[in-house]
Amino acid sequence: MTQSISPEELAAIQGHFHDCIIGRSHNKELLEAMPNLATDLRADGKQSWYAVPGMYGGFNYSLTIIDNVWTLVTESASRIADGTGQRHHITRNGATLVEDGF
Repeated sequence: MTQSISPEELAAIQGHFHDCIIGRSHNKELLEAMPNLATDLRADGKQSWYAVPGMYGGFNYSLTIIDNVWTLVTESASRIADGTGQRHHITRNGATLVEDGF
């Protein structure tokens, strides 16, 4: 990837990602162990995994550019409950649910 993301934009995306994790897991105690995108994401399209305690699942996530905007693409689900999958696109402006129920 020739274009790099600014630390400020990455921090904004990370904040919205953390909000998404809290919203999906309903567990604010996770705040101390949240993913750090600056260290987790090393290459465009490379997926990382965050296991959410108590959710019996977690989040796959990768950073890419969609329509010229840096976007964190996340997929989350509980492995014990069918149909709980959600896909979000997260930018510096917030998180958007783009698919639900898989």
